Amino acid sequence: MRKQPVTSRIMPDLNRRRRQQTEDHSSIGDRTNDNNRPSGDLRGNAFRQQQLQKRMHGDSAVKDPRLNRLRRQLNDSSLRPEDRVRTLLAYRNSLLPSVDIQSMFKMRNNDPSMPVYAGGDQKGMFHPLYSQLGQSEHSQAMMGDLSQRILDADSAHLNIADIWSGTRDSARSLRKQDSPTAESDLDALRAMATLANYYKAPRDENGNAQMPEGISDELWQKIDAAGTVLSNSSSPDAAVMSRGVAPKHIEGEDFTSDRNFHFFSHAYLAANLQQQHGVSPNRSMATSGFIGSQYELLPTSFQEKSGNASLKDVLMNAEGAAFGSALMKDQTTALPGAQDGPALEDRTWADVDAFDEATQSFLDKGNDVSIAGVLRSLL
Repeated sequence: MRKQPVTSRIMPDLNRRRRQQTEDHSSIGDRTNDNNRPSGDLRGNAFRQQQLQKRMHGDSAVKDPRLNRLRRQLNDSSLRPEDRVRTLLAYRNSLLPSVDIQSMFKMRNNDPSMPVYAGGDQKGMFHPLYSQLGQSEHSQAMMGDLSQRILDADSAHLNIADIWSGTRDSARSLRKQDSPTAESDLDALRAMATLANYYKAPRDENGNAQMPEGISDELWQKIDAAGTVLSNSSSPDAAVMSRGVAPKHIEGEDFTSDRNFHFFSHAYLAANLQQQHGVSPNRSMATSGFIGSQYELLPTSFQEKSGNASLKDVLMNAEGAAFGSALMKDQTTALPGAQDGPALEDRTWADVDAFDEATQSFLDKGNDVSIAGVLRSLL
């Protein structure tokens, strides 16, 4: 994040502005035409034809109307980069009145108690997760057990629901509890998020992962191997909300490995804020949504040229945050099913050498998170 973070000084003005706006009628609104929108570009792939019903239908635990535009646009192959930026920026700004400002300040300062760092060259979840792992024998035992269970299983038949259930049991057992509690489930979410973030490990010029102090080479190698196996599984049950599609990335076909990353990262983020910092469920989820959409607004995210995947990522973040928040209140909360959540996204991308002036202007607005910058993005 550049310059000053958003602070509470702008909140009264933002509340007045948001009362004057709706998701689809804001001044940075949707330029696409719902009546002319295609029902889903399947690019002539037989596999995608078979996925049509899965792609276009499904239930969601998140009923937030601020997400409606992202859902509608998820399979619109005509979206320009400018349209995607407008949608992400509109969603991010709609969350501003509910963001927990104190938590944002702590994240900016890389407070080790927070689930995300937002300052310096350690931005993201990897550093706080793995720094905590290096300091906790309890967490190391959990990660050893989680990784070994994945490595011992048949990779072609991995099931994320079974992996999650086993992780909850491990957390409960290590705390010597007869049944799950908010504390043990937060441990389990932390372990799943730690595994999901394995590929974010910083590496030296020789490709060697740089681990925080306290993490043995043996444990890291096991985590790295388990994360790789799960991400490359050919099992359609290995990813949360998979729509029957395997995590493994095959060129030209759908893949779902990043659904685990976004879901469990934001499930832990929201649960951590709620359980360890006393942030309300609504503010926890809004803060999660703001952080996730801000990441998708980075120019580097757009340079990945993955079509509407950024919209899907935000939707998965919201599903994860809702699950983590609900789990802290009710330990009977079930992991979403394979056919729940966002549809499979269209990843069509028209190659561009550089963003046009309008797109670059909106990206600049989205990445100026000073007080003045955020206010300008609302205009």
